Amino acid sequence: YEGGHVTVHWLDGSHQDKNLYFSHFSTVIGFINDSYLVESNMSGLHVYDLKLDKIVYCKEGDDYYGKDLQIDRKNRKILDSDNRVRFTYSFDKLGNIKMKEQ
Repeated sequence: YEGGHVTVHWLDGSHQDKNLYFSHFSTVIGFINDSYLVESNMSGLHVYDLKLDKIVYCKEGDDYYGKDLQIDRKNRKILDSDNRVRFTYSFDKLGNIKMKEQ
């Protein structure tokens, strides 16, 4: 897509709705959990913290457009369309995400 738009709504009403807009042929990969949204575009891969309202991980320089990335939540991996592991992630004691490129 030329641009992506996501509206985040917390069913329990704990947070105000957020409207997120992405560009540069953006693809929304999905949610890692209730705190993190993964998006890619022709500039790279981005992890957005919904509660902090900012990008907390950015892998610039790699064009992931058209790679059909998917999140494997059970194994904490981000895979490409050939099921190759492109990234792994973990969380520190405070729940902050830590990304690692493979």
